[in-house]
Amino acid sequence: MKKLLVLCALTASSAVCANTPISFDEMKDIDVQDISQLQIDGKTKVGDVLSGEAVSKGQIIIGDNGLSAYEATGEVLIQLASFADADEVAKAHGLTLKQAYKSFYVVTASEQNLTAVIDNLKKDGTVVSANLGLKNLNTKIN
Repeated sequence: MKKLLVLCALTASSAVCANTPISFDEMKDIDVQDISQLQIDGKTKVGDVLSGEAVSKGQIIIGDNGLSAYEATGEVLIQLASFADADEVAKAHGLTLKQAYKSFYVVTASEQNLTAVIDNLKKDGTVVSANLGLKNLNTKIN
């Protein structure tokens, strides 16, 4: 009887609480659906870029959390090994050097598919890293 009374009380209280605000402490233990299971039509997700989807200048990329957005600037950020010649690397890959700082370089490519440019750079033995230049669009939740 005591268990039945507690069960009835819990059932009634959940109906009352359903229309009240929820605190962070109540939400932190709730499972959230992974963004990869959501369909976001017309936009590229970061995970798609990492798996090799073509990216071109001006393309919008949605963060894996589904809340942030970035725009591809058309630039590629590369880091070269200390013995590498930036001019030679740029010439070999059809790139234009735009900016330099120590072993880091910002380059632009005439090729539209920036993912292919990055893949080719990563095959070069003098390139330590190559990444898309992304502009944070500062999307926020109100």
